[in-house]
Amino acid sequence: MPHTTPFLTVITRTQGDRATLGDTLTCLAAQDDGDLEVRLMLNSDDAQRRRRVEGLLASFDREFAARVHLHIVPTPHRVRPLNDGLAAAAGRYVTVLDDDDLVFGDWAAQFERAAAANHGCVLRCRAVDQHVVALDTSTESVSATATSGFSQP
Repeated sequence: MPHTTPFLTVITRTQGDRATLGDTLTCLAAQDDGDLEVRLMLNSDDAQRRRRVEGLLASFDREFAARVHLHIVPTPHRVRPLNDGLAAAAGRYVTVLDDDDLVFGDWAAQFERAAAANHGCVLRCRAVDQHVVALDTSTESVSATATSGFSQP
């Protein structure tokens, strides 16, 4: 019997002012395995930031945008949006992806493969770091250059 809930809930906390949020959402829209939902936790009650995030979501394909659930969490605390995201999550597994993180197209599929091999277990993925320098932060679109290769902390 097929599942009616998504495999993965991705919780992304944002204050709505990072230009990188569009890149993070693009990475999620481009996943090989689309069996996911996104709980986008806007940690601000600023109307302009909300309009910016809503405009960004409207720029995506309808199929992906329908899987993104925008939650407004005005409490000025980093933990509350994550807790609210956990409470709202419909996925069988839950992960957190920051609004300035990028993932490869097989990221969600890797979680699903790990879950199939380790049913009911906590899944962990490794991340790599890469240092970058922002070239222009005066606009909403950030141009950056990598100043290092990848490292695994």
